[in-house]
Amino acid sequence: MNSNFLMRDDHASMRNTPNRDDNYADTLSRDDRRRAHHMMVEQFYEIIRRSEGGSIYWTGTKTDLMELTHEMYMAGTVRDSQGRPCPFKAVVDKVCSTLHVCPPQNPYTLVCRARLRKGVRQQPFFSRYCWLLFRSHHRNPLHTMLRRF
Repeated sequence: MNSNFLMRDDHASMRNTPNRDDNYADTLSRDDRRRAHHMMVEQFYEIIRRSEGGSIYWTGTKTDLMELTHEMYMAGTVRDSQGRPCPFKAVVDKVCSTLHVCPPQNPYTLVCRARLRKGVRQQPFFSRYCWLLFRSHHRNPLHTMLRRF
Protein backbone atom coordinates (compact mmCIF):
# COMPACT_ATOMS: atom_id res chain seq x y z
CA MET A 1 0.00 0.00 0.00
CA ASN A 2 0.95 3.59 -0.49
CA SER A 3 2.67 4.96 2.63
CA ASN A 4 0.98 8.36 2.16
CA PHE A 5 -2.40 6.71 2.35
CA LEU A 6 -1.47 4.93 5.58
CA MET A 7 -0.11 8.18 6.96
CA ARG A 8 -3.42 9.91 6.26
CA ASP A 9 -5.29 7.05 7.96
CA ASP A 10 -3.04 7.38 11.00
CA HIS A 11 -3.74 11.10 11.23
CA ALA A 12 -7.47 10.53 10.85
CA SER A 13 -7.51 8.00 13.67
CA MET A 14 -5.48 10.37 15.86
CA ARG A 15 -8.07 13.09 15.32
CA ASN A 16 -10.79 10.80 16.61
CA THR A 17 -9.07 9.95 19.89
CA PRO A 18 -10.88 11.32 22.93
CA ASN A 19 -7.72 12.71 24.57
CA ARG A 20 -6.88 15.32 21.95
CA ASP A 21 -7.09 19.00 22.86
CA ASP A 22 -9.82 20.58 20.72
CA ASN A 23 -9.36 24.00 22.24
CA TYR A 24 -5.88 25.01 23.36
CA ALA A 25 -7.24 27.92 25.41
CA ASP A 26 -9.14 25.44 27.62
CA THR A 27 -5.83 23.92 28.71
CA LEU A 28 -4.65 27.25 30.15
CA SER A 29 -5.26 28.59 33.62
CA ARG A 30 -7.99 31.15 34.12
CA ASP A 31 -5.36 33.85 34.72
CA ASP A 32 -3.51 32.99 31.50
CA ARG A 33 -6.77 33.05 29.51
CA ARG A 34 -7.72 36.39 31.03
CA ARG A 35 -4.26 37.85 30.34
CA ALA A 36 -4.28 36.53 26.76
CA HIS A 37 -7.76 37.93 26.12
CA HIS A 38 -6.73 41.35 27.44
CA MET A 39 -3.56 41.30 25.31
CA MET A 40 -5.49 40.25 22.20
CA VAL A 41 -8.05 43.05 22.56
CA GLU A 42 -5.42 45.69 23.36
CA GLN A 43 -3.13 44.63 20.52
CA PHE A 44 -6.00 44.66 18.05
CA TYR A 45 -7.15 48.08 19.24
CA GLU A 46 -3.62 49.46 18.81
CA ILE A 47 -3.34 47.99 15.30
CA ILE A 48 -6.62 49.63 14.30
CA ARG A 49 -5.77 52.94 15.98
CA ARG A 50 -2.30 53.22 14.48
CA SER A 51 -3.25 51.98 11.02
CA GLU A 52 -5.76 54.68 10.11
CA GLY A 53 -5.05 55.69 6.54
CA GLY A 54 -2.22 53.17 6.38
CA SER A 55 -1.49 50.32 4.09
CA ILE A 56 -2.11 47.34 6.35
CA TYR A 57 -4.16 44.37 5.13
CA TRP A 58 -5.89 41.52 6.95
CA THR A 59 -4.75 38.15 5.59
CA GLY A 60 -6.90 35.90 7.79
CA THR A 61 -10.50 34.93 7.18
CA LYS A 62 -13.34 37.39 7.44
CA THR A 63 -14.91 35.16 10.10
CA ASP A 64 -11.74 35.44 12.21
CA LEU A 65 -11.75 39.20 11.75
CA MET A 66 -15.38 39.49 12.83
CA GLU A 67 -14.75 37.24 15.85
CA LEU A 68 -11.81 39.45 16.86
CA THR A 69 -13.77 42.64 16.19
CA HIS A 70 -16.63 41.37 18.33
CA GLU A 71 -14.24 40.65 21.20
CA MET A 72 -12.91 44.22 20.98
CA TYR A 73 -16.48 45.54 20.84
CA MET A 74 -17.58 43.47 23.86
CA ALA A 75 -14.58 44.75 25.84
CA GLY A 76 -15.92 48.30 25.36
CA THR A 77 -12.56 49.47 24.03
CA VAL A 78 -13.91 51.56 21.15
CA ARG A 79 -15.83 54.66 22.19
CA ASP A 80 -17.37 57.60 20.36
CA SER A 81 -16.55 61.28 20.93
CA GLN A 82 -18.95 61.40 23.89
CA GLY A 83 -17.40 58.39 25.64
CA ARG A 84 -20.17 55.92 24.79
CA PRO A 85 -19.32 52.47 23.40
CA CYS A 86 -19.61 52.49 19.61
CA PRO A 87 -22.27 50.28 18.00
CA PHE A 88 -20.96 46.98 16.68
CA LYS A 89 -21.73 47.90 13.07
CA ALA A 90 -19.68 51.11 13.40
CA VAL A 91 -16.75 49.14 14.83
CA VAL A 92 -17.02 46.62 11.98
CA ASP A 93 -17.05 49.39 9.37
CA LYS A 94 -13.99 51.04 10.93
CA VAL A 95 -12.05 47.78 11.21
CA CYS A 96 -12.90 46.68 7.67
CA SER A 97 -12.00 50.08 6.26
CA THR A 98 -8.69 50.14 8.12
CA LEU A 99 -7.70 46.60 7.16
CA HIS A 100 -8.97 46.81 3.55
CA VAL A 101 -11.67 44.16 3.89
CA CYS A 102 -15.13 44.40 2.35
CA PRO A 103 -17.56 44.65 5.31
CA PRO A 104 -19.97 41.72 5.60
CA GLN A 105 -23.70 42.29 5.14
CA ASN A 106 -24.44 40.79 8.54
CA PRO A 107 -21.37 40.67 10.80
CA TYR A 108 -23.33 38.99 13.60
CA THR A 109 -23.82 35.94 11.36
CA LEU A 110 -20.06 35.56 11.03
CA VAL A 111 -19.60 35.98 14.78
CA CYS A 112 -22.20 33.27 15.46
CA ARG A 113 -20.58 31.00 12.87
CA ALA A 114 -17.20 31.53 14.52
CA ARG A 115 -18.57 30.60 17.93
CA LEU A 116 -19.98 27.34 16.55
CA ARG A 117 -16.65 26.18 15.09
CA LYS A 118 -15.47 22.90 16.48
CA GLY A 119 -12.95 20.30 15.56
CA VAL A 120 -9.44 19.98 14.33
CA ARG A 121 -9.62 21.93 11.12
CA GLN A 122 -10.73 25.27 12.52
CA GLN A 123 -10.49 26.03 16.20
CA PRO A 124 -11.85 29.22 17.75
CA PHE A 125 -9.75 32.29 16.99
CA PHE A 126 -8.94 32.86 20.66
CA SER A 127 -7.60 29.31 21.00
CA ARG A 128 -5.30 29.80 18.01
CA TYR A 129 -4.22 33.19 19.39
CA CYS A 130 -3.34 31.57 22.74
CA TRP A 131 -1.40 28.83 20.99
CA LEU A 132 0.67 31.40 19.08
CA LEU A 133 1.20 33.45 22.23
CA PHE A 134 2.13 30.69 24.68
CA ARG A 135 3.41 27.81 22.55
CA SER A 136 5.06 29.64 19.66
CA HIS A 137 6.09 32.59 21.82
CA HIS A 138 4.90 35.32 19.46
CA ARG A 139 4.88 38.69 21.21
CA ASN A 140 1.99 39.83 19.03
CA PRO A 141 0.26 36.91 17.30
CA LEU A 142 -2.01 39.28 15.38
CA HIS A 143 0.96 40.36 13.26
CA THR A 144 0.95 36.89 11.69
CA MET A 145 -2.45 37.77 10.18
CA LEU A 146 -1.50 41.14 8.74
CA ARG A 147 0.43 42.27 5.69
CA ARG A 148 1.89 45.72 5.12
CA PHE A 149 2.40 47.40 1.75
